[in-house]
Amino acid sequence: EVEAARDTLALDCDGLVVKLNELALKRALGTTARAPRGAVAFKFGAAKEVTTLNSITLQVSRTGMITPVAELEPVTIGGVTVSRATLHNFSELARLDIRVGD
Repeated sequence: EVEAARDTLALDCDGLVVKLNELALKRALGTTARAPRGAVAFKFGAAKEVTTLNSITLQVSRTGMITPVAELEPVTIGGVTVSRATLHNFSELARLDIRVGD
């Protein structure tokens, strides 16, 4: 229910944490090296939008690595306008098999 309503919330929300409300029970459960046993976190799926690939440009890092970059039709996701996205490397570009206009 919370994930379905997340776009209507007054704040950005990427998940939910459920905690025990009984202190004695929380203490009895203890903790692991990573987290308390009296709480569990649920992450929502990533927000997704559809856009169009306008072009692929190349970006050269300060160390000389060449990275393909997707130039996209601007789209708003979570209040942020996205117009560029890394394609990481040429192997990933081939694996995705994306073309201008997709």
